[in-house]
Amino acid sequence: MDWFRKEKNKTLGVAHGKRRYDIPLTQKDGSGFLVLLVTLMSFLVLIITDGAFLMSTLSNRWQSGLENKVTIEIPAERNDGSIMTPAQLDKLGKRVMAIIDGHKIIKQATLMKKEEIQQLISPWLGHNDTMLDTLPFPVLIAVELNTRDPDALKEIEKKINKLSPEASLDTHEDWLNDLLRLTSTLKYAAFFLSLMILLTTATAIAGAVRSSMSAHHQELELLHLMGSTDRYITRQFQRYIFILTAKGAAIASVLVFPILGLAYALSNKDNSALLPSFAIEPVYFMFLALCPVLMPLFSVLIARWTVLKSLEEMP
Repeated sequence: MDWFRKEKNKTLGVAHGKRRYDIPLTQKDGSGFLVLLVTLMSFLVLIITDGAFLMSTLSNRWQSGLENKVTIEIPAERNDGSIMTPAQLDKLGKRVMAIIDGHKIIKQATLMKKEEIQQLISPWLGHNDTMLDTLPFPVLIAVELNTRDPDALKEIEKKINKLSPEASLDTHEDWLNDLLRLTSTLKYAAFFLSLMILLTTATAIAGAVRSSMSAHHQELELLHLMGSTDRYITRQFQRYIFILTAKGAAIASVLVFPILGLAYALSNKDNSALLPSFAIEPVYFMFLALCPVLMPLFSVLIARWTVLKSLEEMP
């Protein structure tokens, strides 16, 4: 009996290490390519998914940050082309504040100072103090609402226009909706790309399994003759694929951390107001931690389906 087992191992092959295979899967070179493929695909999925989560975070932040908030602007230039003096603008700003102060829908109104307006536009014009000092700055009033009432806002805008026909009340809805549509499109595009990468990975794994089964066709026939079931043979391939894909997914998860650190450093760097603040929801870190498990499980399912399908096709 012992002789038979030795002969069986010698004939069918033994994997390196403690785990034994009745099919010499590890004797064929090509496992390194599969590990590399899974590493690259997992890395791309993690990066793209990170971008999707970031878009979702930004859209939620913009929406919550501008909810029930409007801006009143009085341009320095009149409709006839003349420029109002700072004193005239200051007087108009105070008169507008008197109109909106105490209104039932107004929670808080703040007349922005010149320094605050300069800080808002400096990322687009640079920190050129000479240029900023020569520009005619408009009057900006940041308003926070108790409730968004379109009729009440129109009434306030009419009163403001009586003081200054050039004045406008911006509810931020137009450009905010454009931003939200853009972020939603990018988010869904990222998830679609991730799905395409997973389908590509599944196709590659299925191809690798079929190629391995074709290379070991004689061993598979011998196992069938010895009474091995399809489920037993399938487990051989499942274990082999699980180990290789687990290595690739783990390497990809480790490689993503430097990318995340670099993105965080760039987005939170001083004088980088044009870049969005980099923030990741905890759900992404959970996904990052689960990737070394999810990708192998996904690969095992593909390998199982491929092996069973191929065994059914065998005579």
